[in-house]
Amino acid sequence: MSHRGETQEPEAALDPSLVSLLDRAWDLSRSYHGDLIALYVPGMFIVDGKRGKYRAVSITGERCELRCEHCRGSLLTTMPPTPDAESLLKAGFEAAERGDVGMLVTGGCDARGRLPWERFLDAIRTLKTR
Repeated sequence: MSHRGETQEPEAALDPSLVSLLDRAWDLSRSYHGDLIALYVPGMFIVDGKRGKYRAVSITGERCELRCEHCRGSLLTTMPPTPDAESLLKAGFEAAERGDVGMLVTGGCDARGRLPWERFLDAIRTLKTR
């Protein structure tokens, strides 16, 4: 096993320079953040009878052009739509009032795998500073 807790077999298939770069990134991350990882359950899931305190919203509503095998856009149906900056701000303020830890801002991708982040950047900055 490697220091990342994985078997060595997948690493053997990688270019050695990439393995070295990944090892350096791992060590750098641990030096800044330590060995603990904070995991949050998104608000659309309930675990042991408790709803997650990390609200997930979709900036594209239920729209996803990629329809990847892992969800085919079905996860988007569990998220409140925030199609504009105003609705994203409202969702963020409501999450803070509920005592949520944070918010996952996501959505479905266009055919090139992109999300329309540009029109939401000011709202995201506002939420991050409050």
